[in-house]
Amino acid sequence: MRSLDSIIKRVIAILTLAGASALFAQAPPPGAGAVASVSGTISQLNYGPEMDVTSFLVNGNTLVTFPPHAAWLLSSTLRPGENVQITGYDGATRMGMRRIEMQTLSAGGRTFTLPQPGQFAPYDGSGKVTQLNYNREGEVDGFLLDNGVFAKTPPPLSATLAPTVSVGQQVSIAGYSHQTMNGRTVVDLQSINGQTIAYGPPGPPPPPR
Repeated sequence: MRSLDSIIKRVIAILTLAGASALFAQAPPPGAGAVASVSGTISQLNYGPEMDVTSFLVNGNTLVTFPPHAAWLLSSTLRPGENVQITGYDGATRMGMRRIEMQTLSAGGRTFTLPQPGQFAPYDGSGKVTQLNYNREGEVDGFLLDNGVFAKTPPPLSATLAPTVSVGQQVSIAGYSHQTMNGRTVVDLQSINGQTIAYGPPGPPPPPR
């Protein structure tokens, strides 16, 4: 019989996963309508403060928007005059323009798809660690495997887990995966080599610079 402590830990892990899935999946934006498609020519690109592409116009009257993380991948495809086909959530801006919250983009013989709700799937696999991944604070928040999988962990890795994920180590991982727009597999880890990963509360914010 499972101890009460193990049952509580499992419930916490499930609740944490549900929150992670909600965070990383692309949910329909508030007020969005039914899924619609539009095709035509990119009239112009629109930019953010750092000249990153934030949206574009199709046929001069439809505004197509997408999450910030998608811009770098789409930058080589998005250019005025390019013929595109867009599928996404139909809606309108406060200024009365038609807006499509993009889910798929077809252009130049390629199709890009954003992750959809429910596309997280159980993952169980293994591979050799080829690189540790560092966040902006210098903490290890994941690692790459030789099969191309990016394994994400809560930063920082605990002292008991850190030795098992050094570069060159063969590891077995389990968690929940999704596909990125460029076809890579990202796994939100739940265990490494059978050892459960603890997702603790967030630490204090960094000091102001």
